Amino acid sequence: MRGFLRIILTVAVTSLLLWLVWQFVAAQFTVTSSPTGRTFLAGDRLLVSRMSYGQRLPFMNVVGYRRLGGGFPERGEWIAFNLPTDTTRDVDKRPVVVSKCIARHGDTVRLTRDRMLFFGQERSHGVRTLVVPAKGRRVAVNSNNAVLLCNTINLHEPCHSAVMYGDTLFVDGHAARFVTFTQNYFWVFSGNQSDMNDSRTFGFVPETHIIGRVERVLYSVDAEKPFYGMFRKDRFFLKP
Repeated sequence: MRGFLRIILTVAVTSLLLWLVWQFVAAQFTVTSSPTGRTFLAGDRLLVSRMSYGQRLPFMNVVGYRRLGGGFPERGEWIAFNLPTDTTRDVDKRPVVVSKCIARHGDTVRLTRDRMLFFGQERSHGVRTLVVPAKGRRVAVNSNNAVLLCNTINLHEPCHSAVMYGDTLFVDGHAARFVTFTQNYFWVFSGNQSDMNDSRTFGFVPETHIIGRVERVLYSVDAEKPFYGMFRKDRFFLKP
């Protein structure tokens, strides 16, 4: 009897430890399509470090946004985050998106008129610039960013409300020349100019939505192949 109880206790403790690891240290997500070109494939199982930028504590809708530790994504890092435009669920219950961080709070992003990212410095005609909001800093409102700032405020700045009247941005009932934000934001890129499942579509990603950094492709499964050949041999423990 004691041996049986010892086995039950061991299984229970092991299960609890594994649950704590996946809740507070790391997470796994499966890529369901290939929105990021050849970087990730449908069927990739990704290992995401929850501690890379500080552990986002649970129950955000009750206790507010908190992180255990600190840090922010660096430019060029692949990050996992909750979909910014999904307002039907709590933040940590929203679908997970994986994209590359290409601009941090305070950086300037350059886009062409057809919303293609432009990384060079020599071109100016047809390129508009956007400043990524930083906590406590003022962002000047202009024709390039007014609508984007309006959407960002309404989605992620609950203490304020914004509306567009013609070409003018009104915040809390007043025409705004500058806007100050209460958190840091990031601009992400899918890795494919033709696929716009990134900031070109859903705008800035707030720090509250970031889950962690993508560390590895643990393994990859090709669902169209039979069981004995479904694992892609060249995608075990692959670093993005």
